[in-house]
Amino acid sequence: MSFELAAVIVVAALAVALGLVCYHLLGRLEMLERSVQGGLEPPSSRLSREQFERRFRAAHARSTLASEIHTGVLLIVGPEHAADNELAGTIEHLSRPDLFSTRSIENVDAEILGITTTPYLFVVDEGRVRTAHPVASSGDIVAALKHFA
Repeated sequence: MSFELAAVIVVAALAVALGLVCYHLLGRLEMLERSVQGGLEPPSSRLSREQFERRFRAAHARSTLASEIHTGVLLIVGPEHAADNELAGTIEHLSRPDLFSTRSIENVDAEILGITTTPYLFVVDEGRVRTAHPVASSGDIVAALKHFA
């Protein structure tokens, strides 16, 4: 075997090894991104620096919120929430009301969390926000619970 052939084999082996390392690191980066996303949808286009910073702050705030809750459902409500509301009735009739909590919009930083309207639902499982979206009726809450149950 000639020296050139041995050099080509070594370079090819190094290229394959480098490719495997890069593949592993990109997979880890994707897992990290999913874990800190905090229920945010992946961006559909390249983000500007300001957009990235806003999304990162929202993801960090949602991650902090998820670590406080650990497992459960959080409903952020506004001033329209009343004790005789349809949503309140749904919450009272759940089989595990201990996993369900309600907070007022005044008690959270809505802008950083990305809350656009109330009521807003966070489904948290093992310290990760699985979904976060506005709800219009008790059917939306039940659908979210069925999806993640």
